[in-house]
Amino acid sequence: MDTPLTALESALDLLRAGGLNRWGVVPVETYDAVASEGLGSADLAPWARSILVIASGGPTLWEDMIEAIAVDSGRLTDEAHPLDAHVARLIESAPMTAFEHRWFLATATAPVQLDFRTLAVLSGVGAASRLGLVIDPEVGPWLGLRAACFVDLALPASSPTPDVCAGCSAPCVSACPAGALVSGQWDVGTCATYHRTSTDCAQTCHSRQACPVGAEHRYSDLQRTYHYDRAAGRSALREALGIPHADDRFEGIGPHWEDWDAG
Repeated sequence: MDTPLTALESALDLLRAGGLNRWGVVPVETYDAVASEGLGSADLAPWARSILVIASGGPTLWEDMIEAIAVDSGRLTDEAHPLDAHVARLIESAPMTAFEHRWFLATATAPVQLDFRTLAVLSGVGAASRLGLVIDPEVGPWLGLRAACFVDLALPASSPTPDVCAGCSAPCVSACPAGALVSGQWDVGTCATYHRTSTDCAQTCHSRQACPVGAEHRYSDLQRTYHYDRAAGRSALREALGIPHADDRFEGIGPHWEDWDAG
């Protein structure tokens, strides 16, 4: 019979194979010290001792999803958010019944909205960056925060990730046509205002593209379009996979720039 730690290792191996290939651990005490009201471990999982934070580095997760859709087109046509659904399936397939746990997904529709950027930094998954994204020393800003699992296991805390932006010449600052990084940190209001008045960044982030860290792990044009312009990305994905438009139950909506804080 597997021990809890053996079961966890098996689960992580399965997740890694599907592209959920970055993770770190933060003790619940560390998380609770900064958690928002109502989102502490006592509220969500009072038995938990550690939090496992899961991310995807580079394009592997996307490629795994593409392979799954090629086999079953319903994984695109029947899903409003096919990548989120793919992540959920991967997580559901992970063998973690040997210990108590509770998963939380990093999606806009999740019933519980955790601060995944803070969790990622606390767990050593990545470091905060000028871009407002969590950045990894190997894959750079091509890191997607996907899930967190509260577990009844006292796991060793991960080491923090060093400041990846330190010493960089910051090509991301000049690459931004909106000037949203001129202060040295991403200004969400400036970025959102520019998106409302220009289509220049509709299907990519020029600053993210300019980051020299992890350049070999950049997302493909198709993946970037999907993330930045869901309708156009979904259409391009259907075309790439030979799926008729008429078969798709969803058009693709978001991101909603009009809802961003322009303050």
